[in-house]
Amino acid sequence: MLFVKLAPQVLAVTIVLLTSVLHYALGKRTRRFRRFEGSLFAVAGVGLVVSVLTTVYDEQVKHEETTRLQHQFASIEGWVQRSLDPLIGGWSFPYVTILGEQVILINEGADCLYEIEGRMWDPDDYKDARTTEEFDVLEARAFHFRIASVPPHSATILPDRFSLPEAPFKALEATIKTTNGSFSERFVRRRVEGTFRVAYRVFKTNRSNSVQLLERSDPDFPRDEQGEPLWMQDEEAPDSPSTVSGGQ
Repeated sequence: MLFVKLAPQVLAVTIVLLTSVLHYALGKRTRRFRRFEGSLFAVAGVGLVVSVLTTVYDEQVKHEETTRLQHQFASIEGWVQRSLDPLIGGWSFPYVTILGEQVILINEGADCLYEIEGRMWDPDDYKDARTTEEFDVLEARAFHFRIASVPPHSATILPDRFSLPEAPFKALEATIKTTNGSFSERFVRRRVEGTFRVAYRVFKTNRSNSVQLLERSDPDFPRDEQGEPLWMQDEEAPDSPSTVSGGQ
């Protein structure tokens, strides 16, 4: 293919040089010479057209070959990923919820999760911590857990209990690491007309950003004007401190 691309170009250059030599050697332009010169230029033109068409064809073949290889690579990569999913967790992700004092670990996905290690804490406990010693003391209040594996689409009751205060509003943060990534969660509980309602959202986190994977809330969980759950403490929420004090 390289010879086919170069031959017409070499031919065109040779014809131009030959014409120049003939001009110099003959020193005049007879009718016969003009015909011969025209034939040479015609051959050179045909050579250039052939060269251009060959180049275009070659580029098209390269593009098709590159596209085919990319498809093959994507297919192999997908096959490898599907083979690894059962071993590392695939697209499954974990989160926790609380029922009474029981902490339940949920596997939201079709693959097993392995080497799950998590920590759940109250951010309010740490807002005044300034030193490592203060942080270490507060860690005793955090809820830590570690599990070897959990099956797909499962709910596992963790052995330790975690009691929440009877406050109108409580927000917890959680971080969970597994073999298939790191995840964070915000868990909010609010008292609504004497009954606790919960909402939570789960993110997959990495060094640069985080992607929301899940958001759920009870149907009567307090919401803002746009219908979004109230994730932060809000004085307008039902049974908030201001509402309770006003009713008294």
